[in-house]
Formats: sequence, C-alpha cells, structure tokens
Amino acid sequence: MLNTLRSNGFRVKIFESAADLGGTWYWNNYSVARTDSEYQFSYPTLFNSFEYTERFPGRDEVLQYFGAVEEKLQLKKDIVFNNTVTGAKFNDELNLWEVKSTNTGTTLARHLLLCIGFAVKSYLLEIKGLKRFQGEVYHPANSPLDKNVLITD
Repeated sequence: MLNTLRSNGFRVKIFESAADLGGTWYWNNYSVARTDSEYQFSYPTLFNSFEYTERFPGRDEVLQYFGAVEEKLQLKKDIVFNNTVTGAKFNDELNLWEVKSTNTGTTLARHLLLCIGFAVKSYLLEIKGLKRFQGEVYHPANSPLDKNVLITD
C-alpha cells in the first residue's frame, strides 16, 4: 500500500507498533510459523527476483523476502517504528485528521488509513488452572524466538 500511495503522488507516513517490518510475521514469531500458501507480493518483478527455498516458506524466509522488498522500495524511510496510534479525530476547522500516537504526539493528516492488525491481537481462551500454572507459557503472537510453545498470559 505504501508503494502504491507513493506512486500516486501521496506523501505517506506509517505508524507501526512493531520494531521492524513484517506485520503478522513480525509478531507471530514462534519457531515453526510458516505459510499455508505460496507467498508473494502483488508486484511480480519483486517476487521473481527473490527465490524461496521452499514452496511454503517459514517465517524467517518470509522476513528475508520483506528485507529484499525493503531494499528495492526503501519503505522504512516512511515508517515510524515502535509507534502505536492511540487515537484519531477529525478537526473540522482544519479539515485534517489529528492522529495521536505513543512516540510522535499529535500528527496532522489529510487522509487516514487504518490497518489495525486484527490478526496479531493476543486472545486467550479461559483455560482452567492457567493462572496457577508455574511454568513458562507463550502465545504465538508474542513468543520468544527461541521457544516453541503456543500460549501466553
């Protein structure tokens, strides 16, 4: 989306709560995370210049692909990482959006596109005894890279 907006003449700034590129692939960092379909961007020239080692690549290889895309498109220059949007309201007097975020305060914007990351929100089922469990527990949305367990508290 960033590349398409740039190509159409928009000045764009993305606020990303993660520390790097990847979206769901950044957050779902358990060691066996992998695609369930052939993974590619909608830009054939980018996909054709990157060769996956597997038909259904794992998380690390998908992130390598994102790195290759970053090299070609220079996406990071328009992304503010570790910055979560906390609110937005339209200012009728200015005819602009006032976007509040954790690290950049209030930013004014003519247009506001929300990509809220619903796929990486941690949701825990009510599991009897989980709060009393003494061991380590992780969820795929925020498990350490060196772990391979799937629930978090």
